[in-house]
Amino acid sequence: MAGRGPAPTPTAILRQRGSTLLRHRTDEPMPDRGCPQCPKELDAEARREWHRTIIPWAKRGVIRKLNRATAAAYCMAWSRLLEARQHVKEEGAVMTTDRGFPVKNPWITIEHESTTRLLRFAQELGLTPASQTRVRAEKEKNADAGNEKARFFRPKIAG
Repeated sequence: MAGRGPAPTPTAILRQRGSTLLRHRTDEPMPDRGCPQCPKELDAEARREWHRTIIPWAKRGVIRKLNRATAAAYCMAWSRLLEARQHVKEEGAVMTTDRGFPVKNPWITIEHESTTRLLRFAQELGLTPASQTRVRAEKEKNADAGNEKARFFRPKIAG
């Protein structure tokens, strides 16, 4: 049975919001930063989607190495959606059986399922407009990150 209520907000997002809920999250694992490697099993269209979507989000710190399977599933869903869309475009939405009865093209069902999966994975990865409002990219640490006083003082300029 699934848990009740909405899914918990990731710790990284709570930290960026400055939430007081962080004190209850002491044992959550932190995945390694970096871009996951594109799986060899992806077809050409899925690979194009990987380069168009996954790599830029990984560079911003939104997608991490551990998210490889979810990212691959997103790209495969995109590829399957385009394939189904092409079949529907060529064959039409309605087909005729051997007995002359009109039936829905089975590719429409595949298209619908691919769209549903695509959106679910996109939400998990922070790729939809609504999910983007809840995700913040990590900022690069600067040289003064360890010096808390540096933000209050300006460096001396020789002259």
